[in-house]
Amino acid sequence: MFFPRSKPLKYCLLSLAALLLLLGLLVGAFQVAVTRVPQYRNELQTWLDHKTGLAIEFTRISARLRLYGPELVFDDAVVRTPDRTRVLATARRGSVGFDLWTSVRTLRFTAGRFTLDSPAMLVMTDLKRVAAATCSPQDTMDQAHAFMIQRGVRMLLVVDHRQNIAGIITTNDVLGEKPVAVAHERRIHHGDILVADIMTPAERLEAFDMQAVQSARVGQVVASLQHARRHHALVVQAAADGKREVRGIFSLTQMARQLGMALTLPAEAKSFAEIEAALL
Repeated sequence: MFFPRSKPLKYCLLSLAALLLLLGLLVGAFQVAVTRVPQYRNELQTWLDHKTGLAIEFTRISARLRLYGPELVFDDAVVRTPDRTRVLATARRGSVGFDLWTSVRTLRFTAGRFTLDSPAMLVMTDLKRVAAATCSPQDTMDQAHAFMIQRGVRMLLVVDHRQNIAGIITTNDVLGEKPVAVAHERRIHHGDILVADIMTPAERLEAFDMQAVQSARVGQVVASLQHARRHHALVVQAAADGKREVRGIFSLTQMARQLGMALTLPAEAKSFAEIEAALL
């Protein structure tokens, strides 16, 4: 029996099959071009450096087809500072998506989004699994510092009597210029300085949203901290009562330990929110 409506459906299926075949051919040609023609690899390297503001190195490249178009995959990715003197992050694999329609229109592979396939969750201290090292705003600075040494950490969450996050205190706060300035201004002894006197209050802390972190990559977090000149960042989420709660912590020092390399901060500071929006 003949069904008139089956012909449009058949055409649609044939068109879809042809499109998938075309995409497959494009990916095949793309892979051959990138792996065999040196200038494509050089152009990609230049684009990655320009796009991220960092130096991205890799050992091997290949191509694959994703729902949003072809994607270039490179193995053993190393993220360095722009001058290539320091390693910021490493990843087993990285990828760069390509703008399919622009590439077809211009007959040139136009690069899109760059990511490192190392989930940011791997380097986040999850406070649902690990008990946070905390202190009180009324503890002395020396007590907080001694507790840091005991726990082997460089940061403590400062928790008030209601168990709310009041801020953070770091070794930089303790060993930097803050205590000297506070002692001079208030004419008090060094041993009388309280955590509340030198901590960074919660309202001044930058934080990632947990939903963003779940889809973010290690390289993005490192770059955000580097550009914002922050050693630490909180990860917040909505609690059952609708209020915001701290779910985790990113520590540049901890990430450096996990990555097995030194991570330093640049001299110029930028807006943390701006960097986060651009990278995530």
